[in-house]
Amino acid sequence: DIHQRMVRNDQLTALFLYNKMKLALIFQKLGITKTGGKTMKIATAGFTCVDNYANLDNRHYPAGNGFDALVNLAKMGVECAVVSAVGPDKYGEEMFEVLKKYGVDSSHLHVLPVETSFMIMEMTENNDRVHVKNIPGVMDDFELTRDDVEFLKGYDYVHTEFSKVLYPYLAELQEAGCKIIFDLSTSYERHTETETLLRNIDYAFMSYPQRDEHVKELMKKYQSLGPTLVVATFGEDGSLVWDGKEFYSAGITPAEKVVNTVGAGDSFLAGFMHGIMTGKSIPECQKEGADLSAKIVAMFDPY
Repeated sequence: DIHQRMVRNDQLTALFLYNKMKLALIFQKLGITKTGGKTMKIATAGFTCVDNYANLDNRHYPAGNGFDALVNLAKMGVECAVVSAVGPDKYGEEMFEVLKKYGVDSSHLHVLPVETSFMIMEMTENNDRVHVKNIPGVMDDFELTRDDVEFLKGYDYVHTEFSKVLYPYLAELQEAGCKIIFDLSTSYERHTETETLLRNIDYAFMSYPQRDEHVKELMKKYQSLGPTLVVATFGEDGSLVWDGKEFYSAGITPAEKVVNTVGAGDSFLAGFMHGIMTGKSIPECQKEGADLSAKIVAMFDPY
């Protein structure tokens, strides 16, 4: 009798473990976490390059607005993918290596027969960076394939910028349930298409030199055209968010030291969006963005 009970217990244990494994596989396929929440997935589609510092013995690293933001998100455990292009060269290989290191999906990072885009950079005496010149290379004529677009539809959030590769597909991706994050950077008022694009953007991020009434009116105008939130960053003067009802103002998190300001804005975006993905309030999102930005400027690489 004791032997039979032991065998029965072993059978029940085996059955329990088998069913647990099956459920885990089902949850993984559906993107359900152990706590019951849905695992958020984010992809970036657009500009990537390598930043090369001519006055620092050509020290360099793979970069790009979306690239920097997504690597930071990947380091926080978010499932990420990059849709872009590189050339069959050393810079392209290094980009694949960085994505592999941080577990970012590179299955749609195309290798095309043109050199990888790179940015000639210089570092100033106060550790601020200067973008001297971009060599567009492979990014000059890069366009998404239909397979790329269908791939992006499997992501909850899609990040892009003024590289134009995603322009024709913003509405289609929104209709598929993707939330569009657009980095307006500093050139939004120079681009004639900005207001048209905002109709199919959910989260708009912009950089602005100082806090004034003009930026507030601009944020109100931009948000009225489509986005859920418009976020403005002011460098050392913190950030401001407009949600259509009220402004949320926040300061920076002081950095222990400033090594390189590249990636300050992209890391703020990453921290802020991580807060959104995990259900935090707007002030909490601003704090998470500021905290991450403070860590990044204390490093040379932007992630």
